[in-house]
Amino acid sequence: MESMRQIKTIVVLIMWATIVYAFSGGPPPGVTGAPGEDPRACTRCHRGTLNPDQEGGITLSGVPTNYIPGQRYSLTVTVMHSASDRQRWGFQLTALTENDAQPAGEMIITDPQTTRLLVGGPGGNRQYVEHTSRGTGRGMTGGMSWSFDWVAPSADVGPVIFYAAGNAANNDGRNSGDKIYTTAVVSGPPLVFQNVAAMAGVIGEGRGLAWGDYDADGFPDLYVVRDGQDLLFHNNGDGTFTEVAVPLGIVETDSGQDAAWFDYDGDGDRDLFVVNVGQSRLYRNDGPAGFTEVTVMAELEGEFASHAIAVADYDEDGDPDVFLANDGPDILYCNNGDGTFTDIADLLNLADERPGRAAAWGDFDGDGTLDLFVVNLGPDALYRRDPDDPGLGFADVAASAGVADEADGWAVAWADFDGDGHLDVFVANDGPDALYRNRGDGTFESVAEAVGITGEAMSRGAAWQDFDGDGNVDLCVAHADGPDALYRNTGEGRFEEVTTALGIMSAPTSQAVAWADFDGDGDPDLAIVTTQGLFLYENPGFRARVDDLAGLERPSR
Repeated sequence: MESMRQIKTIVVLIMWATIVYAFSGGPPPGVTGAPGEDPRACTRCHRGTLNPDQEGGITLSGVPTNYIPGQRYSLTVTVMHSASDRQRWGFQLTALTENDAQPAGEMIITDPQTTRLLVGGPGGNRQYVEHTSRGTGRGMTGGMSWSFDWVAPSADVGPVIFYAAGNAANNDGRNSGDKIYTTAVVSGPPLVFQNVAAMAGVIGEGRGLAWGDYDADGFPDLYVVRDGQDLLFHNNGDGTFTEVAVPLGIVETDSGQDAAWFDYDGDGDRDLFVVNVGQSRLYRNDGPAGFTEVTVMAELEGEFASHAIAVADYDEDGDPDVFLANDGPDILYCNNGDGTFTDIADLLNLADERPGRAAAWGDFDGDGTLDLFVVNLGPDALYRRDPDDPGLGFADVAASAGVADEADGWAVAWADFDGDGHLDVFVANDGPDALYRNRGDGTFESVAEAVGITGEAMSRGAAWQDFDGDGNVDLCVAHADGPDALYRNTGEGRFEEVTTALGIMSAPTSQAVAWADFDGDGDPDLAIVTTQGLFLYENPGFRARVDDLAGLERPSR
């Protein structure tokens, strides 16, 4: 009798040891607490209660607010606990459609040493990612993280919910005393832009555009330059616009190229500078009375073949200055602070004779002073300003910096696309575009093809913006001879072209692009001007929240 009890005890111990050993390498499929699974999640084997305290928890980062069909995302699960006796960690995660709890997308293991993929659970076809035996951080305190990739469904399947359970274990070799936490994170339905130009009353065509809230009502207005009378669309704040250029005193019928809004006279409202091939003009904002053309008064007379404007307070005197990229010598209008400007380009070594097409200010070397990138038909120029001797003006360092692109360029835009704290620069060309990564030592590396920007079209405009709210700046490029390109920044040093997936289908004669939240819903919308019409794409993102649902409790909607 005694021997029989001993045998039973040994059998139980062996079974218990087998379970502990097996689950240290990850549990079987179906312990996340998702629909159809055992609601006890991991506590069905690890005795205890779910979400037992506030000292620990499980989080999931990298989930898109609204997924883009077919796009690949990098996700990270973190299990944490503040107690020093928590010294081993584990997790399991699955992704299901909200509507019918079917598998959603594809899980991809990127670190097989710490994570593995299982298929099973209810229906036998769910994908689960979980820790491996080597991925439990034995003896580690504070918590542990695991990363892997998820490819979104190739079509709209509605919202997707990620269910996850995590174990903050005590590492005592038993299945008691562990602490289990659960969470669920919702990714909203696909992010697809809608062209609302006609519905919004934004009708016309042109060559350039500029957003600016000229009447300070909280909604950005849109100015469009073109051959013939320019257009000023007042944002009514209800998703519609009214064209008001002539009634407000803006009579522009020259060959418009570019425009910029800025407060040149320091009175608190945005004034308008219109760039023309011929006489460019400055319009002073007089509030409800409209605009007054003050070009002569501001001492800006002179007919030049101007193509682009870049505005910045380069000398840090509190007044915005104006750089014009011209066919002939470029111009730098220094704002005198009294309503007038003086051209000092020649004094500061900026009166370049190369035919300029675009310009952008940015402190590429991190010395606290603004530098200037000028895109030309031919070799581009990068003008560095010496902060120790600003009186010497600017020096063209494009060749030594590695950015003297000899292609015909049409647009330039600065942004720190890789998040390393240094401004990188994109140049839109006729032919292959250029993306230069800032090395942080005064030089750049050409990386366009390496990071996935491979367009060969005739590019005319470019603008950076984080359209999907993931913290990484994305890039839209306007093409004059084919479809435009919208590149999503994955955050891992790569870009993925998502133009068609997001519904961006403008006319193949685009000239410029610009981002602004025209409808005030918290996400950036996109305006594209072409020689055949205007396109205004409303961004539906950020409306379906990413909800961290501890305990798998759904919020009221």
